[in-house]
Amino acid sequence: MKKFFFGFTLIFLTTSFSVQANDLNLKAGTLMLGGEISYQNIRTIPDNDEEDSLSSSLITVSPVGGFFVSDNLAVIGSLGFKQLSGDSTEPEEREFTLTAGARFYQHIFGFYIYLGMGAGYNYVKYSDNYNLGLDSLNSFAMVASGGVLYPLNQFVAIETGVKMQYLLNSDNVDDRVTLSFGYFGISAFF
Repeated sequence: MKKFFFGFTLIFLTTSFSVQANDLNLKAGTLMLGGEISYQNIRTIPDNDEEDSLSSSLITVSPVGGFFVSDNLAVIGSLGFKQLSGDSTEPEEREFTLTAGARFYQHIFGFYIYLGMGAGYNYVKYSDNYNLGLDSLNSFAMVASGGVLYPLNQFVAIETGVKMQYLLNSDNVDDRVTLSFGYFGISAFF
């Protein structure tokens, strides 16, 4: 497995340095599509031998689209869906998000960095009356993000970044902050 990973990394770096000369198409009028699809398996292993281990799964689908209103500045929108379910998840939950905002991109040393801000709506549906007797929760979301794009050619880039989300919850439920590090995706510009 180490040889495979080393070989893949070597090929990726070797071929991408020759492609690095290409700049991404971030001019006014350009469309952007990207996003994230992920699956996580979460296993809880108890300290004692008397209990069985529990497992849950988290599925995330979050497409992002944007339009460059000027060079390097895009207006973006995203939809999101997350489902958390399994033995160790009580209750099961489904989360839907809708976000709009803007991102500014800057070319630095063959990479592109970006900073973004946005606002949106978040809806969580529980499988039972878990949260203070509620079966659902509505939130207003404020989002800040930053990341790095590694261009493969002038139309496609690998993206990684950090996203912070502050949720102002309704129904007398405490507000919450989520911080996501290192999400990984692919973006296309055309």
